[in-house]
Amino acid sequence: MNPWAQRMDRVGFSATVKMAQQVREDRAAGIELFDFTVGEPHWNPPGPVVAAVKAGLDAGLTRYSDSKGMPALRKALAQDFKGRGIDTDDGSIIVTPGGKQAIYMTCQALMDPGDEAIVIPPCWVSYADIVKLAGGNPIEVNTNARDKYRPNETTLRKAITPRTKLIMTNNPSNPTGAVWEPEVVEMVARVAKEHDLWIVDDLVYEAFNYTGRPVPAVGALAPERTVTVGSFSKSHAMTGFRVGYVQAPQPLVPQLLKLQQQSVTCLPGFVQAGALAALEHARQFPVEMAAHYQSLTAVVRECLGDLDPGPLEGAFYAFVDIKGQDSVAFADRLYAEQRVAVVPGVAFGSAGQGYVRVSYAADEATLRAGLTRLAAAVQAWG
Repeated sequence: MNPWAQRMDRVGFSATVKMAQQVREDRAAGIELFDFTVGEPHWNPPGPVVAAVKAGLDAGLTRYSDSKGMPALRKALAQDFKGRGIDTDDGSIIVTPGGKQAIYMTCQALMDPGDEAIVIPPCWVSYADIVKLAGGNPIEVNTNARDKYRPNETTLRKAITPRTKLIMTNNPSNPTGAVWEPEVVEMVARVAKEHDLWIVDDLVYEAFNYTGRPVPAVGALAPERTVTVGSFSKSHAMTGFRVGYVQAPQPLVPQLLKLQQQSVTCLPGFVQAGALAALEHARQFPVEMAAHYQSLTAVVRECLGDLDPGPLEGAFYAFVDIKGQDSVAFADRLYAEQRVAVVPGVAFGSAGQGYVRVSYAADEATLRAGLTRLAAAVQAWG
């Protein structure tokens, strides 16, 4: 029998999903532990969302739906995009099964074998592998704690070659918790224009911004070359609903739609009804949840003491400096000896070596107990 496609050997398993699965299995076995691995709000979805899903089931929204997404939901999303400064309409939006699928489809639509995509580590674990699955090569433009994880223009320009096709941005950032200033976003847009590149702008954590200034959308600055990705997973605690969306320049939309139709076809109508209810009846929910997580940043700083927790400007992650220790070895030992589960920083690119990602989307008591163990371990093993 012939082996599987060679490209599969370039792709790894998701480090975050793998660790979360281990935690689930150990919990099922009755092991007590502290889980800071999963990028998932610990709140329940808003009541109107759950009610709308139930009503959708009762109303028979169980058949195939529009492959682009429910028209009413796309129109509501178009209004949301206008609030971000992106002048669009429902015809430029596709509702997808999660933000990850939107990014996957975008790379499949844009990249030919050998094309390059610039990623900006530490960055989400799936970017590089999604690029590889499209036949492309991820090119790392590393950032660091000293610069608060902002990309450097000179370094960014040096990474661009004739094979560069796109730049991936994520603001606020998973895993660092950084929120870029408008001038940083403007720089990326300017560089992309000068080199005729696409931008894939991941705004999944947009609702979690503690800086007091708006999160600029690249698509408002370079609409003709920006694909903007969003999701209800984080903003409305709807991770299991799998509702994301993508907004793209009109010429690209048919290509994305082909991929949707030839892969997942569509989302369930009753799930989309829940997403529409989130926009129409639960607009304060993300605000309240973000205020709660912002309050927990003080707990993170207190419990970690003199350890650097990262910027804590947005999302709900601390990117903790473990003082030069190998991130994989440290995370493995921390879980084995202290039952504290974190994600090794190197999973987010080579720039993450020497760090671990902690999700502080947890209740305060759990957060205090687990982080106290983590801080003690860094001091003892460092």
